Amino acid sequence: MARTIGVYLYPETSDGINRRGDNRSQTINRDLERLYYMYDRSIRETPLEVGEACLLVDCLNGSPTDPRSAGLLWASVEDSIALEGLDKKWGVDGQKLVGKIKNMNILQQMALVDAAERFWAKSEAWESTEAGARECFNV
Repeated sequence: MARTIGVYLYPETSDGINRRGDNRSQTINRDLERLYYMYDRSIRETPLEVGEACLLVDCLNGSPTDPRSAGLLWASVEDSIALEGLDKKWGVDGQKLVGKIKNMNILQQMALVDAAERFWAKSEAWESTEAGARECFNV
């Protein structure tokens, strides 16, 4: 059952919705359904080890990422490895993970960002970082 909620939209988002038709609710629902489906599918097709997912969660804690900067996710991971030793903390081959991310398309990279954001949105619900990362990254 549909319900009414209030949202605030950035002008560029509102413009994008308006370009897709007059029925804003239908457009927003349709587009979000498509987007979430693509994220879910991309996560399933982007195999990570649990340690790699934990490293991404750790790296992206409090770091907002927009579609224009998602292509630089690899650089954020590389910096977190160099400055904070997150590869050692999570027991992963950091350069291998950086290479994996570099070879992903923008949708896969955004799906990783989305998974980390979902982790942090519910972080108090996880019994451990590993448990939350497993669920959010489909590991």
